[in-house]
Amino acid sequence: MPTLLSALHRFWTGSLKRQLILGVALVHALLMSIFIHELMNHEKDFLLRQSLDQASSLAQTLATNSMDWVLANDLAGLEELTQSLARYPDLRYAMILEPDGRVLSHNQPGIAGQYALDPISRRLLDAPHQLQVLYKDRDLVDVAAPVQVGDEVIAWARIGLGQDRVRTNLQEVFSSGLRFTLAAILAGIGFAYFMARGLTRDISTLVRTAESVRQGQHQQRAQLQRPDELGQLAADFNLMLDTLDERERRLRDKTEELSRSNAELERFAYIASHDLQEPLRMVASYVQLLARRYQGKLDQDADEFIHYAVDGATRMQQLINDLLAYSRVGTRGGQMVSTDCNEILKAALFNLGHSIEASQAHIQHDGLPTVFADPSQLTQVLQNLIGNAIKFHGAAAPEIYISATDQGDCWRFSVRDQGIGIAPEQSERIFQIFQRLHTPEEYPGTGIGLSICKRIVERHGGRIGVISKPGEGSEFWFTLPKNPIQDTAHV
Repeated sequence: MPTLLSALHRFWTGSLKRQLILGVALVHALLMSIFIHELMNHEKDFLLRQSLDQASSLAQTLATNSMDWVLANDLAGLEELTQSLARYPDLRYAMILEPDGRVLSHNQPGIAGQYALDPISRRLLDAPHQLQVLYKDRDLVDVAAPVQVGDEVIAWARIGLGQDRVRTNLQEVFSSGLRFTLAAILAGIGFAYFMARGLTRDISTLVRTAESVRQGQHQQRAQLQRPDELGQLAADFNLMLDTLDERERRLRDKTEELSRSNAELERFAYIASHDLQEPLRMVASYVQLLARRYQGKLDQDADEFIHYAVDGATRMQQLINDLLAYSRVGTRGGQMVSTDCNEILKAALFNLGHSIEASQAHIQHDGLPTVFADPSQLTQVLQNLIGNAIKFHGAAAPEIYISATDQGDCWRFSVRDQGIGIAPEQSERIFQIFQRLHTPEEYPGTGIGLSICKRIVERHGGRIGVISKPGEGSEFWFTLPKNPIQDTAHV
């Protein structure tokens, strides 16, 4: 049954033209069915009343004409009178009965002299002295009229009319109603078809135009010239396409301008950082040479100043190196290939071997999937996240757990720790470049590592975030799509 219902639903909703035609046909069929039903009831009541009137008239006529013959007890005359009615259409019987039920005459010979004592006839024994409708249904109407002399009933004139002609008339009415119903349905279907063809043809024009636009043919427009709502819809649709084209053009111009600006900024950052390397390296070398030669030979202030200069030069070199790494994420990334994340994790842990050993970190992990990624950059992401978990471990030795879960269209990687945690309101800020939550004296670093991770993950088409509370550890997560994306670093 559900399959049949779903098939009917698909058939009904599959086409607007079909819905309109079927809807008009069903409405016509329903209205004509109600009309035929009411007409049949009205006609049946009318024909029954007509039969009753005819039977009553015949019974009263027979009663009037038979009174003298009954008084004279002339059975031959009564028989001749009833026989004269034998040719009347639909007559089943005509009879004269005494009040005790004895048949004085009947249109069928041989019945006279018998008693009519069936349940219907017995109703005349005590019936009032007036016209009696003894029986009526779809087959027979039975009426009796009193033969009276003053207030005394001396006999009953009884007429029975069959309903064959009534049924024939009703059948003719029903047949005519069916023909009219069929004609009305066909006319409605024809009207609905031509109206639906005009509507669906123009709606199909809108659909085809929308499909062409979806496929990239933005110059397409709906060619409809109608004064009704559908024409207004087409005009509004074309106006919407014109507006979208204008907005797309502006967006394309802004995107191109932004791309040029970003490219220029990246080139500027790379060139500036690269060009700063040489003079900074010279400054750092000479400051370190001063430190080696004159450490302890000058006063305490001089030693402190030299220390600050060496430390500043070192941090500046690290900052420039991080800026170079950040600028190269989108332009100097490697090819994206099928990558076993278990091997990537091994490489990241190997690179962090000294920190793991020094902090006595305990690291656990599940089996990781194979994804489509840049192996070098993915190693950098895991290495940064695990390195942060080791760095911000608090008083206890670091406890780190690495896992990946299948989320249908992507993999969700997670690096959980039991460290110092992060306030929830800082969860977005930490991924911005140079944003630090601690001073360099508390925790060393330039504050650019998570920004690099964010750029790498976004280059791969994923997202990155953190779930954390102060003192309760952190869970850094990022997603990588299962389907390969366009490699923007090599377009």
